[in-house]
Amino acid sequence: MPFAPDSPSVPVDGRISVVATPMGVQLARIEASPLIIEGKEADQGPGLWLLLISEGEAEFKSKDLCAAIRPGRVLFGVTRHDSKLELKTSCRMIFIRIPTLVIGRRMLAPLRNNTGLFKGENSLERILISLLQEIYNELEKFTKDELAAIETSLVDIIVTALATSGGGRSKGGAMGARAAHFDRICQMLESLLGEPELTLDRVARETGVSPRYLQKIFSQENYSFSMYVRERRLERCYADLISPLYSQQSITQVAFRWGFSSSAHFSRTFRERFGVSPRQHRQKLGVKSASSIKELGLNYQDGV
Repeated sequence: MPFAPDSPSVPVDGRISVVATPMGVQLARIEASPLIIEGKEADQGPGLWLLLISEGEAEFKSKDLCAAIRPGRVLFGVTRHDSKLELKTSCRMIFIRIPTLVIGRRMLAPLRNNTGLFKGENSLERILISLLQEIYNELEKFTKDELAAIETSLVDIIVTALATSGGGRSKGGAMGARAAHFDRICQMLESLLGEPELTLDRVARETGVSPRYLQKIFSQENYSFSMYVRERRLERCYADLISPLYSQQSITQVAFRWGFSSSAHFSRTFRERFGVSPRQHRQKLGVKSASSIKELGLNYQDGV
């Protein structure tokens, strides 16, 4: 959450348990007495956050949203933006922070607002709420392999839910139609990333549009086709290199599985994108843990 300290010297009664998935998604179970969390954390990495209250009542305020928060509702928002969460009672909640890298180009259309609320109004939102509740219940029991699977499922559901209720598709009209079309194209591209000879002409044929239109729709989203494909391949490799599921595969095998045809080119491109070599990145394999609100970028003041 994009919160900054207000009165960090004031104690608060609570407990927090945090684990991080291989890709750096932070999952935190928080129990706290009434308190106020307010402001923004400017030096946080870019990304998204979600909050589900399992027990208790709270009130949330931001530029885009003012709402009572109770069990069965999920707050979501973009990091680095002002907001205020006031716990009216003692609360138990699950907080999730997802780095932009994990979602990357999968966040197919920009959010309408910096914050929003899932109320369980459709089946996908209800599935998300149930999943978050189970994460709250079982957080400290997950193995590394289970965390990797949870990360994949969670991000898939969130991306689709946000695209439907908070992104360009929800606006309707020409903008909504274009965002929906871009969504379908990118979803199809995900299944083709492993093909080394993937071309714009091939994708245009698969989607039934002209190459010129395909170039245009990517440019309207501030991408080029080749940049999108390269970024998604790199992001897939980034995830797999630190996933326990693929720890027995060589770096070259991972790279070739996602469409790279040269180990040297892959290593150079990976370093340019992420600032470390694939080998250095793989050495980070393992699940991190945190034990303080500060490590999440959460700061607070005592509630009234």
